[in-house]
Amino acid sequence: MSEVVASLTKNRRTTLERVEKFLSKEYFVDVNLYGRLYRQSQDITDILHWNASSPSPSPSTLPHPDTTDHASTCSSEHTHQPAWKVSVPEKEHFAPYKLGEPFGPTFSTHFFHVAIAIPPAWLGGEVHLLWDSGSEAMIWRDRALTEPLQALSGGVDFQMRDCFVLGKKIEECERTRELWLEVACNDLFGAGAGGMINPPDMGRMFAVKKAKIAVFDREVWELFTDLEVIVGMAKSLPENDPRNHDAMYLANHIVNVMKTTDAKISEVRKLTQTFFSRKNGDSQHKIFALGHCHIDCAWLWTYDETIRKCGRSWITMVRLMEEYPDFRFVCSSAQQFQWVKDYYPLAYDQIKKFVKNGQFIPVGGTWVEMDGNLPSGEAFIRQFLYGQKFFEEEFGKRCDIFWLPDTFGYSAQLPQIMRLAGIKFFLTQKLSWSLTNQFPHHNFLWRGIDGSEVLVHFPPGDSYGMDLTVADTLKTVDKLKDKGRAHQSVLLYGYGDGGGGPTPAMIERGRRMRDVDGLPKVVLNESISDFFAALEKEQANLNTWSGELYLELHNGTYTTQGEIKRKNRLVQNLLRDVEFLDAVLMAFYGIPPVDRKSQWHDLMLQQFHDVLPGSSIGLVNQDANRILSGLIEGLQVECAAALAHLVENGDETALFNATAGEIRFKSADTSSLGNVFHTLPPYSLTSSFNRLTAQAYTTSLTQQGEYFILENRQIVVTLDKFGQISSMLLNSGYAQAVRQCIAPGGTANSLVMFDDVPLYWDAWDCMDYHLEARMIEKNFVRADMVDGSVLVVEFQMSSACSVLQKISLVPDAAVVLVNCTVNWKEKHKFLKMEVDANITSENRRATYEIQHGYVERPAHRNTSWDWAKFEVCCQRWADLSEHGFGVSVLNATNHGFSIRERKMALSLLRAPKCPDADADMGVHELRYAIMPHWGTFQDAGVVQQAIALNDTWDPRIAPLIPPNSAAPPPNEQQTEEHLSGLIQFFTLSNPAVVLDAVKAAENGMSRTIVIRLYEAYGGAATCRVVTRFPVNGFQECDILEDVVGAPLKELSDSSFIVQLRAFEIKTYLLFLSDEIKLK
Repeated sequence: MSEVVASLTKNRRTTLERVEKFLSKEYFVDVNLYGRLYRQSQDITDILHWNASSPSPSPSTLPHPDTTDHASTCSSEHTHQPAWKVSVPEKEHFAPYKLGEPFGPTFSTHFFHVAIAIPPAWLGGEVHLLWDSGSEAMIWRDRALTEPLQALSGGVDFQMRDCFVLGKKIEECERTRELWLEVACNDLFGAGAGGMINPPDMGRMFAVKKAKIAVFDREVWELFTDLEVIVGMAKSLPENDPRNHDAMYLANHIVNVMKTTDAKISEVRKLTQTFFSRKNGDSQHKIFALGHCHIDCAWLWTYDETIRKCGRSWITMVRLMEEYPDFRFVCSSAQQFQWVKDYYPLAYDQIKKFVKNGQFIPVGGTWVEMDGNLPSGEAFIRQFLYGQKFFEEEFGKRCDIFWLPDTFGYSAQLPQIMRLAGIKFFLTQKLSWSLTNQFPHHNFLWRGIDGSEVLVHFPPGDSYGMDLTVADTLKTVDKLKDKGRAHQSVLLYGYGDGGGGPTPAMIERGRRMRDVDGLPKVVLNESISDFFAALEKEQANLNTWSGELYLELHNGTYTTQGEIKRKNRLVQNLLRDVEFLDAVLMAFYGIPPVDRKSQWHDLMLQQFHDVLPGSSIGLVNQDANRILSGLIEGLQVECAAALAHLVENGDETALFNATAGEIRFKSADTSSLGNVFHTLPPYSLTSSFNRLTAQAYTTSLTQQGEYFILENRQIVVTLDKFGQISSMLLNSGYAQAVRQCIAPGGTANSLVMFDDVPLYWDAWDCMDYHLEARMIEKNFVRADMVDGSVLVVEFQMSSACSVLQKISLVPDAAVVLVNCTVNWKEKHKFLKMEVDANITSENRRATYEIQHGYVERPAHRNTSWDWAKFEVCCQRWADLSEHGFGVSVLNATNHGFSIRERKMALSLLRAPKCPDADADMGVHELRYAIMPHWGTFQDAGVVQQAIALNDTWDPRIAPLIPPNSAAPPPNEQQTEEHLSGLIQFFTLSNPAVVLDAVKAAENGMSRTIVIRLYEAYGGAATCRVVTRFPVNGFQECDILEDVVGAPLKELSDSSFIVQLRAFEIKTYLLFLSDEIKLK
């Protein structure tokens, strides 16, 4: 072979385009190298088709396809049969199929039987099946669908996977073959009508466009892959780099040789091999290339379809691992592993084999890749508890890397929760999507609000689905923001969301780039743990980021699909309640606790980062709403049954409080006090109002002209006929001093609507300019006074938005409670409730509750970083204060918030139309409160009031057995003894410490309960915990319930001391005595 000759011209553009066209899949395919990949081909004519989504052609002999509603998905156990899980009939029930014939519609399932007859002349050659149905498909070896072979995907040209290797060297016995193809009528990104994120076109039809067998020329493909890398270097290396020109001239020379001589491919490849043999220096950046296939648990398709996406993608990865021993693939989400285990058991057995040899790498440690802002702290903890438990049980080890590449921001409490779950590393990339500011690091230490730190890596390619091209590797190095501090990076490659992950071509390109002069070093056969081990050695060189990782985009997800968010909050609270009751029943009655893993699994699935945020199609939202509603109904029945077992016979109500807040409620009393209110202490249970101290109820409501005056001993509120507060006077108790809480000319409880049309991501985004399109007009309907203490107002914001509010005061507290019913039928509008707080300090920083703590954010717009946080996420409360005074807004149903200057705004509802055209349409029950206070929010008890506002068990009307329920007590064994009086199961000496969970221990520990506490005020705290449980010893553990710290301590006086640093979470095992004593 002759020496490489440079191009005769110095016209770089024509030379480059010439070699690109030589590899093109579109241009000059009849004469270029791509056109030589398949030497011969033959159409498949023997194709049979069966529509699995229509009734069986022979009902008497065939099972019908399962018609279970999409929304009946069960996440935890293999009890749900998806609509696609059918028994495939014999071939005689199939019909002949011709290419191009339509089938469908969207999300239906079709089976094709393909009879393959390979011509004798092809013996000894490598033969492929080429198939394109414009959709996703699975190839099965048998009609019984027991052995999956590989996935195919079409419909998205840049992520096409259309070939299956029938044999590398066909023998006579392999000439005839039958295959069964299961075709799903959707592509990688669902079936959006006219655009990816549009609502699905449910009438879309599909067709098989290509069904061939063909002889593959592997030698040509090897040269083709060589040239992909070489041409990539010519295109992507700097023009002043000599290696760039070497690559361009070599590629051009090879084109000349191929066009003008009969040189064998093997001879031509000697030129490319010589090029690749020139090695890198030791200082080149090292890239850990790891296969990845990010699959959303639901998004533009349903949960049921995700099960198939996982099965299809992961069996395809198994095939690649069989062929490429150096291939490494990372995969997260215990839920998805559980699905594959349930529905693809043979594939799962193969996966476990490759997990054991280190090729298939489980990561993450959570049940799903959850949203990073919206779930409660306890829900975050359960993600790790049940995720780590699954990985340990299935694969013999836990994860030490948290994996969350695609959620919409990250709570500042996550570092502590990670560390408590045995995780010290974290990988994501989503902050690269921020619209205003570029995050300054790709490698850093992330410090949470308690001081915990984890080591973080953002892949500098700013993607979790690259193609492993030369351009990808160079981008990874070029974009790295920590040059000189870190000398290795991760590059994640592969097609996600059903695209099947990496392809052979990607791996082959990676192999060629292992150690080539001019490129970073690419390693394929090292793991993500190897990467973090290397990065950890350079940890001392890295910067630290403290606080939340805020994504400057997708902040509309704090509000979209409000009903899902409301139900999520309610289920979180109900699980807290029922687990507390489980512990009581076990401690005092010896009743074994209920295994609640499946309920938590179902809730955690709904907390996936496209479900709870509200960014999925309508079918998914229907699923989520029905699953959450089922949990609510079931948990309420279980709570009622448990309480019926606990309290005295004949009682009609049970008063139960599993929270840190005091629950106050008004009730009628025949004593001289007249109307009274009762207070149920934290962590307590009683069976009668008479067990509680009655206090005089002082709230009054009067009308003065056009205004209404709502007052008690703590506060005087002036409202107009729309429920807007024009004056709020807070009594101090000192010399009758009062404070006006509303800014001059301002209002509170003012509902305002904004125009809300984002740039693209409809359900995801609200843009800063929405604040410029403000609408405040209202049409009055009515204003009524009820029971002398509740103002009921009704008005219309527009013809598509009507509002009914019931406004009252929490008994003997400066808390204005608003129960708001909104009939919402708007389009691209944003509804908020505003408070103009009378805060004069210019050093404004607002405080927002997050999981197990709070963060401060600027209330001014000094920098682009400040202004970018024009809409933020909070949990149950937000506060704006100056020295000695502040105003808090509490909520039981919402998460979106903004505080700008002195204006506080709680986001209530949005009305996006993509990907769910009916998002948030309908009637919404919202609940929030406005709480002015003296002193700090800590001193004023804002935390406890917000917790009380979110209490799920209404002690005024809670029947022991809900109507129409035949729920039995927790077990069939009845007892005549009951808990009597007022029992406060826990008493905490320090209000800064919140007891957030009481539950039975995992890991089969009998007569052991777990309690979880956190410091809520932001400072070190010492607290005595007194319990009425029959505890004889306690020991600290982590959130996985593994013992840590000091050895077992005996308990003699039913109390113990805990010490916590600011925002620290601590978990304890309480060992109960064997003697069961009723108290």
